[in-house]
Amino acid sequence: MRSSLLFTVIVLSACLPGLPEAIGSAVPPPLTIQDAQPKSYREAVHWARRMSLTVMVNQNKIPIAKQVVLVPDAATFLDELSLWSEERRWPILYEDDFYAPMFIRSYEPEVVFRRASVGKLPKDMESRRALIDRSMANSMRKPDMISSTYSDLVVERGLKPKGAVFTSLRDPAWPAAVTLATARRQHLIYLDDELGGPSDILSQSDTLDLMRKVHQNLEATGTLFKELDDEIDFLTFCRSMPARADIDMGQQLPEGLPPQILDGPKAITDVLGRHPDGERYAFTGWIVGGQRASLYSAMCSFFLTRTNVWLGDSYQNEPDREAYRMNVTAAMFEHDEYEVELHENMTLRNFQDSVTTGLDTDQVYMNSSGNADFFDLGTDRASPYEVPVLNRPAFLYLIHSWSMKRPDDPETIGGRWLRNGVYAAYGSSHEPLLNGFRPAYEVARRIISNIPLGPSVRLWDGEAPLAVSWRINLFGDPMMLSGGPRISRRTMASVDGHGAENLNETAQKLLEEAVAQPDDRRFADVIDMMTLINLDGMASDLWKRAVKEGVAGPLCAKAALGSLFRLGNRDDFMLAWAKLDRQTTYQRDMLWSLMAPTLGPNTDATTADLMSAAIRPRYPVGDMRRIAPILSRLDGPGQVVALIDQLESTAVNRREKRGLAELRKLYKPQ
Repeated sequence: MRSSLLFTVIVLSACLPGLPEAIGSAVPPPLTIQDAQPKSYREAVHWARRMSLTVMVNQNKIPIAKQVVLVPDAATFLDELSLWSEERRWPILYEDDFYAPMFIRSYEPEVVFRRASVGKLPKDMESRRALIDRSMANSMRKPDMISSTYSDLVVERGLKPKGAVFTSLRDPAWPAAVTLATARRQHLIYLDDELGGPSDILSQSDTLDLMRKVHQNLEATGTLFKELDDEIDFLTFCRSMPARADIDMGQQLPEGLPPQILDGPKAITDVLGRHPDGERYAFTGWIVGGQRASLYSAMCSFFLTRTNVWLGDSYQNEPDREAYRMNVTAAMFEHDEYEVELHENMTLRNFQDSVTTGLDTDQVYMNSSGNADFFDLGTDRASPYEVPVLNRPAFLYLIHSWSMKRPDDPETIGGRWLRNGVYAAYGSSHEPLLNGFRPAYEVARRIISNIPLGPSVRLWDGEAPLAVSWRINLFGDPMMLSGGPRISRRTMASVDGHGAENLNETAQKLLEEAVAQPDDRRFADVIDMMTLINLDGMASDLWKRAVKEGVAGPLCAKAALGSLFRLGNRDDFMLAWAKLDRQTTYQRDMLWSLMAPTLGPNTDATTADLMSAAIRPRYPVGDMRRIAPILSRLDGPGQVVALIDQLESTAVNRREKRGLAELRKLYKPQ
């Protein structure tokens, strides 16, 4: 039996690229006959490799279908989830105009289906829990099994979950918890305590109480979790809680580091998953947000591949930062056949130029300096408004202090990345010091080797001084795999919508209706549908046709704006912009990303007026620096000063107000 197991490990290991030195080194050459005898699985294979193989086998053993099913509500989500089986799975998302289209652009399904509502969830929580349990059980029951609940099926099938997912049905992120527990065969645990919001700090007593309740719930499962690499190795929290915990675990740092360095709150995801003495027993991730965003995050982690990499390096010729440059990271990803885009010596201008039509990648690795509300690229300072628009879902590794201090606030660096569609991220919630981060090339080694996300980004105990409970949070599924093109392929299942509406067919019907009876609403409906099913080119063509036929209005403009942005069609984008009856902050980000690089001596008055009316209010200095010279040329410096006076009342902090004051000096008539 042992020989068979080792043979399986050898075969699976051959599918993985070379591992990092710390986890890929071979056992020393045998010196005696006894030494040459086969070792046990645990002796022969490093714990990180064992984690990788277990997660990969569980994830890849069930084929996935190249289809997406869109649902209108939570009850229909559970009904669709119950249709998953041991033969096939597929992504399920809430239908909307942001998360669903973004996911579909990356997943590229053969067909998108839409479900009609099956009704409402039961009102009382116990009935809801029972419904969730039945849905999960139905998705993994084999034909000869009799168990009716998920927990009984785990026992009947002899499964040993590698993780546990914590949630509350009072929190909107519970669909993500149900998804990850089902997809990865984890324990689902309800934790209903009121803990506070992501911008809060959990007190030491409350943190210890939370850790104690987590331990009690894990003990109740009967699954081992006392130390890393026994049975439970991963925890995921799908619910609101503070990003930071004010706790002292009594951990000691090596001699030479000041004791004050341990002061300040720790990242909640680097506290949970440890015992009170600081010893780690699991890697922890966190999904927070509304139902749409959280479900999107879970589906992205399980179904998407991550073989495109964007690297932004702003560390320029600084010896103490050399290990955190991105050139070696790029070479490693390129060697393993990822598609790589590297930007070295990054300034604000070349950063803006690189993301003009949005960021189109699976993984982002970026370094910068700054705080929660600004980041420096070389000598240039940028506000959260410079965080790029994302065209498809991405994982973010952000080497930057304080970025995730308030992860629920889109007016901060980390919060804006998350709002823009990042579904997994590793970022600091307090000052982490540079060596609190694992260098990006070390993360790449583990990512390429298909090590799960949690142990890929975290420093391992004993590996570095700041491997203690520290200040960097992991958002997303800690079991997520990101191996390259050679090992990320999944077995495909046939497409089957179980009678749901085929949106490819619906799009054709809407197109025929719009052509037969053209008006703003009909063209908006078909453009929305084309955008949803990943046909930006068709959406753009339909916008042009609506304009030609004189029916393009605010509804049509809103529907087409994203496609026109991604295609870089500036003229049509500005025409659509002028027809909007209102603009969202996200649409304003698209406007400035696409049009700001074109501003110059030849900018016309119409464009200048539209953009000056769309200056983003809390951090206005960046926008004003671009538009002020044009406004001064067209309307005179007095108009620039008047606009600066107006923006002073909305500027969020002293830094922005100082920037406006400096601009006023340049344009105030003498």
